[in-house]
Amino acid sequence: MIELLAMELAPIMSVSLILFLILGYPAAFALAANGLLFFAIGVWLAPYSNGTITLDWPLLYTMPQRLWGVLSNETLLAIPFFTFMGLILERSGMAEDLLDTVGQLFGPIRGGCLCGDPGGGAAGRHHGRRRRQRDRDGADLPAGDAALRL
Repeated sequence: MIELLAMELAPIMSVSLILFLILGYPAAFALAANGLLFFAIGVWLAPYSNGTITLDWPLLYTMPQRLWGVLSNETLLAIPFFTFMGLILERSGMAEDLLDTVGQLFGPIRGGCLCGDPGGGAAGRHHGRRRRQRDRDGADLPAGDAALRL
């Protein structure tokens, strides 16, 4: 029975991951817990697997080095910077102006919507039209900015 369990570890691991996700755990924590749990199970089942499982505890010691290698990758710094740039463009109103300009420039051309950023173009056309709200002085402000001036 233990040999069968050792040979069928991958489908059991997949079912376990789905169970973690159904129980409501966040995906990152479910993946990490599932991986560590089945690493321990794999080390325990290695002697019963006829040589197909070659896990051992010293292999776990390489995990901090791999984690540091991923975190020290300078290419991944572009992700938060790109998100921050998008936030600044959206808050300053430049994103809406840019989408309006691209729409006016390429609007008459067949397939003109594809000339802009497809994701930003779709979001800007459907969600970028901010509802205006009058503040106390009577000046037009975007709805989000009026809430900041209370």
